[in-house]
Amino acid sequence: MFWLGDEQTTLEVNLADVGCASAESATDLWTGASVDAINGAITLELEPHGTRLVALNG
Repeated sequence: MFWLGDEQTTLEVNLADVGCASAESATDLWTGASVDAINGAITLELEPHGTRLVALNG
């Protein structure tokens, strides 16, 4: 995910929209943190002009 805004934000990614409706979780590839999928979506916090790289699991 890329965020080009000037302030921190929270993004919700609908997994069906990215072709991965069956994913049960994601792993942040830079920190190793697990991100659970809730109701078919993952929620990510991004810093201003931030980037998050995740691998979808399941």
